[in-house]
Amino acid sequence: IGCSDEGGEFEIPVEGRPDWSTDNTADWISVRKSGWDALVIVDRNPGMARHGKIGFKLDGRTYDYLEVRQESSDEFSVDNSDISIGYKGGLVVISLTCFEEWTADTEAEWICVDKQIGNKPAQIALDIDRNPHKEERQGVVSFHSNGKSLTVNVKQAQSPVVEVEQNEVEFDGDGGQ
Repeated sequence: IGCSDEGGEFEIPVEGRPDWSTDNTADWISVRKSGWDALVIVDRNPGMARHGKIGFKLDGRTYDYLEVRQESSDEFSVDNSDISIGYKGGLVVISLTCFEEWTADTEAEWICVDKQIGNKPAQIALDIDRNPHKEERQGVVSFHSNGKSLTVNVKQAQSPVVEVEQNEVEFDGDGGQ
């Protein structure tokens, strides 16, 4: 049986005596008798593609196997899509959930993404440089997988600025303020 990540119920004809039993090796698969047939129930898959085997037994001896293959989850998400950070910058870690090949990139030269490719869920570190400007800045980190895209918006506070209105001061020989 091959099935999607959603799982489902599959009626499988079983030939032979009706007193057969099963030897199931996967906790995400259950088997119930439905007359002479087997009703195979496959749970939803929250992760990587998986494979299981069901042995059909009679009198304690296994006579045949049914292989069950399930596609990986199509979940594609991040745990934080809006990040705000102070002007000093620093390290921010986000969790990416994806069970297929993915890529990450950014056009913001002040954001360094520690992992740019993968094929499973990952913790991604964003190393954000200090903001030397007196304006807030914004950048985007993008993730791509199978024609789908996710973005993480990064907003960084402005650098504290001290401005002096008069930049030249003259003193006479007596000093002063």
